[in-house]
Amino acid sequence: MSAACGSGGLLTKRQLVLKQKNNDVEIPFQLYVQEINPMTYAMAKMNMIIHDMEGKIKVGDTLKNPRFLEGGTIKKFDKVTANPMWNQKGYD
Repeated sequence: MSAACGSGGLLTKRQLVLKQKNNDVEIPFQLYVQEINPMTYAMAKMNMIIHDMEGKIKVGDTLKNPRFLEGGTIKKFDKVTANPMWNQKGYD
């Protein structure tokens, strides 16, 4: 699962909903997370620890500089969860 994660609240909720809908889903999931804001990144990292979520989290702009690459191209994921960037500057 990959995300532009904010503070990680959406990821936490996603994990809980998937577990409720499908009891054979193993938790914790392996998450690949990228967040543009270093302070929010720190909150997301803390949120992942508190909620027993495992994964890799990196700082950067998901659209302009994706940090999870595989063989020189963007890594593909089974599920993707993201917050739209409607309120951010530079995405007209």
